[in-house]
Amino acid sequence: MYCAYCGRQNHQEDGRYCSYCGKSLVSDLMPEEEGEQEAAAAGTGTEESLPHFAEQLAASLSHTVRSEPVYEELDGMEPTLLVSDETEEQIEAMRPSRGGIRIYTWLVPLLLALLVAAGVYGYYSFELLQNDRVASWQSEAKRQAMHGSYDQAGQLLDRAISARPKLTALQSDRVIVQVAADLARKLANAENLLTDNKVDEADQLLDEVSQTLNKREEELFEPLRGSLKQLQATLTVQQIKAELSGIDSVKELVSKLRVADGLESEEAATVHEQIVARIGELSIEEGERLLQRKSFNDAASAVELGLEYDSSNEKLKALKEQIASDKKSYEDAEQKRLKLAQQKAAEEDLKNRTAAIEVDALTSTLDANGDIHIHAELRNTATKTIYSVYVDYTLLDESGNVISTGTVYATPDQVEPGETAVVDDIYYNAYQKAQVRIDRAGWFLD
Repeated sequence: MYCAYCGRQNHQEDGRYCSYCGKSLVSDLMPEEEGEQEAAAAGTGTEESLPHFAEQLAASLSHTVRSEPVYEELDGMEPTLLVSDETEEQIEAMRPSRGGIRIYTWLVPLLLALLVAAGVYGYYSFELLQNDRVASWQSEAKRQAMHGSYDQAGQLLDRAISARPKLTALQSDRVIVQVAADLARKLANAENLLTDNKVDEADQLLDEVSQTLNKREEELFEPLRGSLKQLQATLTVQQIKAELSGIDSVKELVSKLRVADGLESEEAATVHEQIVARIGELSIEEGERLLQRKSFNDAASAVELGLEYDSSNEKLKALKEQIASDKKSYEDAEQKRLKLAQQKAAEEDLKNRTAAIEVDALTSTLDANGDIHIHAELRNTATKTIYSVYVDYTLLDESGNVISTGTVYATPDQVEPGETAVVDDIYYNAYQKAQVRIDRAGWFLD
């Protein structure tokens, strides 16, 4: 059976009301009333039936425009909602089903949870991205700093600090980069000073940089240490060059050469050659000076020292040969002289021991009392001082017979070479003239 109002099929054949819209499935009029109405309609025509349809239409419209549903009790049935088909469909569409209510009970929290999760995930993703950016900036800043681009490294770190201002590691890195940049500027200034040959000012500036670097252990400062080492080498070379002309000692030059050889630079190789040449010059001067003084061993040592560092110096080689030749000639002559000296010394010793006294005067005089006065003057012909000079003498008469003998010591007791000692003695009661003969003279040597 189909509903006359909603047009839907009702499967219950004995049902009186539509299970969809609640309208009655049978006419509201009794059968006799229907017959009378049909007869009246037949007699009066269509005009008499219009008010009935108009009333139904007005009632229907009145039910449709109501904002609140109107219920009607029908023969003990539960109240039904009297609405038009169109309004009923709208209400049906708007009316949540039990299943819809269940969906809403968990759909809204789920949507809220999804929104919150999406927000958290978005924030988390943004923070991860920021962390990646900060790490990338920090890594690139380190790379730039290691290559000496401190300004770019500082800009990258400033950007990272702006993104993560509370990250102390970035602050520390920024300070380190700033220190490195300051040291790099000082090294550049020192290099300019060295170019202008302002050695003292450059030395002071490099000393400041060295003191700062000694306090730093970060890897970032290794390139600066290399630059400092090179500039210090350049400084040392310039200092050696400035001092080179005023050095007159080969040993001091050798000390400077060792310093230069410890440097790793092209300038150090150049100054090495200059020092070696200067060592050769001074070795020649020193060798010639010592050769003139007959200090052959010292002269040879000076030349050998020069050849040790300047082995290709032909002047040094020639001087070495000359020193050896002069030394041999001198030694040969000295050997001869020594032999002559030894011979002469032996002769002198012999003379000093055997012929140191020469008698310059010898007399014997007979006085009125018959005594003979003996007088002699003895000159020291030795090369040394003699002591306790004495003589043994003999008195002879005119016939040559021995009258007497005696020993007399001369005065003074000490007689220097070339000086004279005197001997005086008396032979009593001779009563005749006599001749004195010196038989022997004696003395003592130091």
